[in-house]
Amino acid sequence: MNAHGALHVAMVFVIASVAWAQVAWVREAENFDRWDEDGIFAPHIGYRNAASGGKFVVVRSRATGYPTWVEYDVEVNGGVYELWLRCGGNNTRQAAKVSIDGGEPITVVDQPMLPPHIKPPKDARERSRMLENTFREVRVGFVKLSRGRHRIRLAYAELEGTSNSFGVDWLKLIVARKLGEPIIRVGDKPQPEGHIKARLGERTLDLLIETPQRYYGRGECAFAAVMTRNNASQPLNGLSLDVRILRDGRMVKRLHRERLSTLKPRLWLMRCIRLKMHELEPGVYELHATVSGAPLNEPVTATRELICSEFSVPAWAKRACITW
Repeated sequence: MNAHGALHVAMVFVIASVAWAQVAWVREAENFDRWDEDGIFAPHIGYRNAASGGKFVVVRSRATGYPTWVEYDVEVNGGVYELWLRCGGNNTRQAAKVSIDGGEPITVVDQPMLPPHIKPPKDARERSRMLENTFREVRVGFVKLSRGRHRIRLAYAELEGTSNSFGVDWLKLIVARKLGEPIIRVGDKPQPEGHIKARLGERTLDLLIETPQRYYGRGECAFAAVMTRNNASQPLNGLSLDVRILRDGRMVKRLHRERLSTLKPRLWLMRCIRLKMHELEPGVYELHATVSGAPLNEPVTATRELICSEFSVPAWAKRACITW
């Protein structure tokens, strides 16, 4: 038997083992118990035919305004388990961090691929759609859990070269005979953290800048959303917003400048700004937004990578960071 045949047999054996193993706990990922409430939006629920029940949950980067993590409560009898995820729903590489009871997280990287028996279509658009409808079972690691309640957190991983989203179909704990590698280190905080605060909401003013994609052709019509939120208990006056395009730290173009109206407490203010891609040369840029003024101890900034590409292939085929 050659190496490819051996790998195929091993994959079939692993999948069969998961299917027939004693399942101690399983949860559809969209049925989470809590999430990162410092985002602007609720967790995104995606829909794919290949997903269990047709639905899956998505955790995203902080810059998107969506929650960066979701959590699941689990009750077990105690023992040694394997933690598995079924992840996918994306057409590009994605990464997440998984932790239990606030312990050290393990990074999971998922690379979309078509099943071996399916011939990839020549059309790039169709191939992308097929990849988005695939899911893979991934063993996160082995864990020893005490009897009682535990807390599993699935969080977006800020890993270079991956999508701004991570999709999960289900989570599963199966009984293991003994510990193997990698071992998931369990923390000492099985109860939900009542005082969780992420980066949003920790300072007087939150500022986000986001675009639907990173890649745009020079002939495309592209916009950025710039969002600010006043976290203080009183209105904020005298603030200014400045949005620029930088390259290698130097300003290439100023897109927008304005004196903001009064920012009311706990409310978001959004500006939709045209990017004028036709005025840029192909290359890698940085969208840079700044809010400054007397009420702030120091200016608040937000950035977003922007890539201007040649329009030699369809623009949709160049977009590495997709949004669902």
